[in-house]
Amino acid sequence: MKLTIEKLGRIQKAEVDIRPLTVLIGPNNTNKTWTAYVLYGLLQSLSRKLSVARFAAPPGDHGPSMKREERLREALRPLLDSLADKSAPMRVDLSLTARSLFLDAEQEMTTLLRANAIGHLLGVPQSRIPDVIARIEFLRTELQTSIVSVELAFERSLGRLQVKTRRSRRSRDGRAEESSILVSLVQEEWTERKILDVLDAQTSNLIENVVVFPAERNGILPIWPLIPESDHLDIPLPVKDFGRFLAVAQTAAPVGTMNVSQNHLALLLKKVVGGEISSSAEGETKRLIFRTGSVEVPLHAAASLSRAVAGLSLYIERFFQPDDVLIIDELEMNAHPQAQVALTEFIAALVNAGVRVVFTTYSPYVVDHLNNLMEASRAPEAHREELARKFSLGTTSSFISPEKVSVYAFQEQSPEGEVTVQDVLNRQTGLIDWSTFSRVSEHITNLYSDVLRATEGDA
Repeated sequence: MKLTIEKLGRIQKAEVDIRPLTVLIGPNNTNKTWTAYVLYGLLQSLSRKLSVARFAAPPGDHGPSMKREERLREALRPLLDSLADKSAPMRVDLSLTARSLFLDAEQEMTTLLRANAIGHLLGVPQSRIPDVIARIEFLRTELQTSIVSVELAFERSLGRLQVKTRRSRRSRDGRAEESSILVSLVQEEWTERKILDVLDAQTSNLIENVVVFPAERNGILPIWPLIPESDHLDIPLPVKDFGRFLAVAQTAAPVGTMNVSQNHLALLLKKVVGGEISSSAEGETKRLIFRTGSVEVPLHAAASLSRAVAGLSLYIERFFQPDDVLIIDELEMNAHPQAQVALTEFIAALVNAGVRVVFTTYSPYVVDHLNNLMEASRAPEAHREELARKFSLGTTSSFISPEKVSVYAFQEQSPEGEVTVQDVLNRQTGLIDWSTFSRVSEHITNLYSDVLRATEGDA
């Protein structure tokens, strides 16, 4: 996947290679969070399950591309013609292949957002970002899910359109698993535009879940019931959507018996926080709790690290699917350096289980330890288990290939000046150039030397 942004805040233009794990580093106020949120908005058009948490852009910046729209019109011609032809049959049935809908496996897909949608997403006036544009481009083969065929039934007298989409999903062992989704919609008056948009939505939604974890997540936990329903809170949509995600997670039943990957990830996260996060019902009220041993407390009274990862815990228990996308702002929030190291290992294991993760960080511990995990992935199989015991979580599932990782530094050229975005993972060495942090460390060391000289001089 390639993300391109232009004229976003202090960034004039940047291209980011979105790999299974993508890390955004750099100083404050360099538009890392805006970049992550824009990616979240772009990916919402590919997500279908958590519709309550979906980014809803204003009209004008969504819908099929012109080339694809021509193919859709051609494929839907018998149905579209029946809208104006009173002598047409009262029911029109169509069975369409992926190729006829311009959904070939090698097809490049592009999703685009402009200023009005991005302003709506970030919660800022369009006048602040009048020329911003963002797009994401990728091949359908980069995703685990593909469209096999679509069956449509249009009943004019009832104003009902039914769309049955057959999908194929590659499992981790390479097998194809087919499923189908049936959507039935009723409108008093159907137009060509409405039908095209419905079909585009049903054939574009190829990612099960896109979930955002904003930096404000600790503060949202105690008040999340107030957030989804309020239209008066002046906050970015991703922040509001995290409140919606919590609402869905609280009411959704667990996915039944967790599979091997979920159990493994849940155990690793328990190691990170030193306990278990779950739901507890008191009468008709559900609340989140933190449990360690025999001690149980409401989550809002637990340690801040537990609150920071509560959303991740709920995601693993109730929504986890390979090929999901998680976007996490400030991964290391409220974590001691030792916990930051463990959390980095957990994220690497999550990525190796098939989930795409994009996170921002200010932490040199996270970046340094990611180097350790990438280098460990090169270790011979005979040494991997012994090596893993030296890591915080003690598992080889945290060793991650550099090919799965991209790291970008957001660097200001001058105070309050332009910000450039540079790839800082050296593909030859497989290591990250972390100069964005080392410059600060060197300054502190030099400053201490200056302080010593000054104090000795005073003596």
